[in-house]
Parts: sequence; structure tokens; C-alpha cells
Amino acid sequence: MEKNDEKTRSHENLFDDNSLIYIAAQYTIHMKTRKKTTQYIAHTSIGFWPFSTPRASPVKAIIAAENQVSTALLKSRGISFPTEFFGSWLRANHSNIVAESHEYIGEVRQVTLLDGETQREFRRRYCSICHQEDMEMA
Repeated sequence: MEKNDEKTRSHENLFDDNSLIYIAAQYTIHMKTRKKTTQYIAHTSIGFWPFSTPRASPVKAIIAAENQVSTALLKSRGISFPTEFFGSWLRANHSNIVAESHEYIGEVRQVTLLDGETQREFRRRYCSICHQEDMEMA
């Protein structure tokens, strides 16, 4: 019985307020629940949307734009593509399309999402504002 008591005490120490496991768990919870409102979008000149979905970094915004523009290029050429793991499939099978997509990708902008707004909701709102401004300028 003494060995079981020792095991219980050692396991209790794993989760006390100073243990590394406890601190790591708290950090993970914090990172998943914090608000990320500053993100980045890339302008695209072909495809359904004129901007990529907001992403956490400029590099990720470019990757999202590559996927978006490449989708339009593949569709225009009649090439079918998977809906799952699209980015990996695209880069493994059509690196030439990814390279070509850069001809249609423009500037990267830093944007701020509203509290509770999803990335897709932001893009829908942002693109409709840009469209209204373009119509007023014409």
C-alpha cells in the first residue's frame, strides 16, 4: 500500500500550480482563447474574392492567396482538385500553378477584425466595402 500512496503523491505533484505540465496546460488554454484581431490579407486579381481570408501573418496571407488564385487557375483549365488537403496536393502536383499564381497576387494589408468576427465574416464585410467604394469611384 505504501507504493500506491507514493505514486498518488508523485502524480499530484505533476499538476500542482508550479509544475511544468500545469504551466504548459495554462499557456495552451490561454493561446487558444485569446483574441487575435490583427491579421493580414493579400489582394488577388482573379478568383471569386478580391482578397484572401485573413491570416495570422503576412506569409500565411500569401499562402492563402496562392491557394485562392490557384483554385481559379485550375478551374479555368478544367483541372479537378481535391477539397481536402488542397494546399499540400497543389504544391506536390502543380507547383507551376503556384508559381503562376504570384502574377495575380498583390499587396498584403494588415487588418483588424471586429470582436467575435470570424475570418470569413471579415472578408465578406471587407470585400463588400471595397466593392461599394469601387462603384462610387466609377
